[in-house]
Amino acid sequence: VLSEGMLLAAGEDESRISLLVPDRETEPGTAVK
Repeated sequence: VLSEGMLLAAGEDESRISLLVPDRETEPGTAVK
């Protein structure tokens, strides 16, 4: 899993994150949003 700082930094790459990070991260909507 990615750390909070990396998720925040990757906010502009959320489309890539949703592809790289499994549903366990994107499902709650905390990783991509």
